[in-house]
Amino acid sequence: MASTPIDTPIINDGSLYVSDLILSFISTTSMGLTAGAARDSTDKNDIILQSPVTLKTSYVGVNGLDGGPLTPSKCYGVYLIGDSKGYQPTGAIISLSPTQPTLPYGYDMYRRIGWAMINASSQILAFYQYGTDSTRKYYYDVADTGGVVVLSGGNQTSYTKVQLSPPGNAPVVPPLPTKVYFRNEYNQTIVTNKAEFQPFGSDATAIPTATVGLGILSLQYTNIFLFTQADLTGVQSIQYRVGTGDTTTLIVTGYEDYL
Repeated sequence: MASTPIDTPIINDGSLYVSDLILSFISTTSMGLTAGAARDSTDKNDIILQSPVTLKTSYVGVNGLDGGPLTPSKCYGVYLIGDSKGYQPTGAIISLSPTQPTLPYGYDMYRRIGWAMINASSQILAFYQYGTDSTRKYYYDVADTGGVVVLSGGNQTSYTKVQLSPPGNAPVVPPLPTKVYFRNEYNQTIVTNKAEFQPFGSDATAIPTATVGLGILSLQYTNIFLFTQADLTGVQSIQYRVGTGDTTTLIVTGYEDYL
């Protein structure tokens, strides 16, 4: 018996991909963006950047801010933007919004492809970005004095919250749950003591995400990573505790971004 064809169209769904489009720090007021392509935020169209561009925080418009002037101590989203009708050249925009920029005239597509952390002096915090797909890693190229210390000499013996971008301070992580890299400086005073770290809000009896303590009565330097969660004010946070008499310092060295 002959089969009956099904009149159902076959549609190639998008995958919300991001390819290349690597951000780089040029100066405290500018960033580079390599050529590449991404699916737009609605997963309907491709936005293709044929040639590298330079983004400037001193400029309002395509390859600049979506509105000015630049606000100090804020996290800015970086977006690829395009025109589905093909009249306007593909470019990028820097926006205070973590979800949707204000598009210049003639543009109707966008996709977030990165972040820029702005310090109290209205300067881009120096960084390196790695990755060519939807997961990107950022590493800071700044000294401890560059505002990346989020806990200094912490001595709490029960789990205590640490906000990673406290209100009024320059941000060092995106406003979304993510994986954050730290340099931990732990001063251990008793051999059996340890420093323990968890995402904010974790059960205090749960296994810590990271544990530090070499049993050496000295200042110890360790690289760890932790996952963040938002506190009741919406700030990405972690929690820590140390042994009696101990202190610990946390310095953010980078984070992951998920596009």
